[in-house]
Amino acid sequence: MVDFLASAGADIRVKGTFLVYSQITVLSYAAAHKGWIHVEQLLNRGADPNFLTLNGDPILVAAAAQRQWSAVGALLEKGMDVNEPSRDGKTALTHVLSSMRSTTENPRKFEKVSRILKQLVLKGAIFGRKELELCSNGTIGEEIWR
Repeated sequence: MVDFLASAGADIRVKGTFLVYSQITVLSYAAAHKGWIHVEQLLNRGADPNFLTLNGDPILVAAAAQRQWSAVGALLEKGMDVNEPSRDGKTALTHVLSSMRSTTENPRKFEKVSRILKQLVLKGAIFGRKELELCSNGTIGEEIWR
């Protein structure tokens, strides 16, 4: 559908005009409705990833929270702000580290998540207290910040 609309001349970069929706784009709707394949198609067609989902979270954080690693990789290639937090203060890095703990039993998934972690770090992701606690199962974060 995305390819059809774009090839027919639809503007995939259009933003909402109502004040509440001024930061909402077609990409925002695709992310909000878990249309991650459409997110990748829109990015390939030039959609700007630096907007928010319908609930106000960065699209990168939403993709990481839902473990959509292919979409996270595509978003990272577009030069997004990797440290922009969600409304609850979590970053994409927070979600990736949380996922790593649950994928250690599956080498293929662990490899995929490890690649995303490396990309985030290379793009400048910052390790804070939440991230350190996730890495240490909740023990090191408190010790470091005392």
